[in-house]
Amino acid sequence: ALGGAPGSTWYGKVTAITSEVAVIKKADVGMDAVAGDEYKVKFKHKWAAGDGVQGFRFEIHQALGPIQRIVYYPINAWTEESFRFTATNDGAVQIWVDLGGVTNNLQLDQFSIQEFIPYWKRYYELLAVMPDSKGPYHVTLAGVDVWQGEEDEGWYYAKAAQPGPPPESNPPAHPAEVVFFDPNKTVPSGEDVIISYFTEQVPEEVVADLLVLAGITDELETTATEIIIDQVWFKEGTTCLEAIKMLCERCNYRFHFKYDGTPVFKLKPAVDAEVKFTFTDPKHIASINTYQDRSEIKNRI
Repeated sequence: ALGGAPGSTWYGKVTAITSEVAVIKKADVGMDAVAGDEYKVKFKHKWAAGDGVQGFRFEIHQALGPIQRIVYYPINAWTEESFRFTATNDGAVQIWVDLGGVTNNLQLDQFSIQEFIPYWKRYYELLAVMPDSKGPYHVTLAGVDVWQGEEDEGWYYAKAAQPGPPPESNPPAHPAEVVFFDPNKTVPSGEDVIISYFTEQVPEEVVADLLVLAGITDELETTATEIIIDQVWFKEGTTCLEAIKMLCERCNYRFHFKYDGTPVFKLKPAVDAEVKFTFTDPKHIASINTYQDRSEIKNRI
């Protein structure tokens, strides 16, 4: 019996039974393979009842003969299988399911055969399409987030080129600045891959952006730092003020607000040898006329 699992999608599927005893055979699954190219087969199977005592043989054939034969032992639950094969000639691919002495009701569904591109050929050159890139920080596949380094599913980034060894080795040969997926991840052809990447930033512009993010729209009073940072990012939970403090430490700048509320981001004042003011009498310090109230504290936030 074919079917059972809802939402079946397929590239080719078993739809005909020939005269061979206990063999389901589809002579042409609707694709013309190219000799030497690699393809990936996926399908699901289950017994309508019973468990994995009895098995069946799944085969891939072409005109030159069998290419792949694998024996599976289904259980009473849908199980997904996948394997790869290399076409031996140009032309149709045949799927054979040899039931042998099976007496259980075998269910098969969701057959697909897709071209398989080895992972050492599946990389994205950032500099080829994004020459201003300073490295990736987020990737989506078909609109779904993919996390860096996640086992079997994640993406990876290689900054330096790898001229060798041969491509089948690990790591594979590749140019500089590439993003690639885990070798075990399925990446359907035609799906959108969106790579978000870092670009060069100057600290004073980052401070201005942080102020806007914090709701402060007053124009920032600043001087050029003449510093360029390739990647600017902050850990989740970092406040805008904490982020600005980090930038101050990086640039040896100081951040404060003037009396009228204008934000200031400027180089740390240098020590001046010239004396600007001298107390000429002890009473100057004790005078009731010498004071500073809260409105005059320049770093009041």
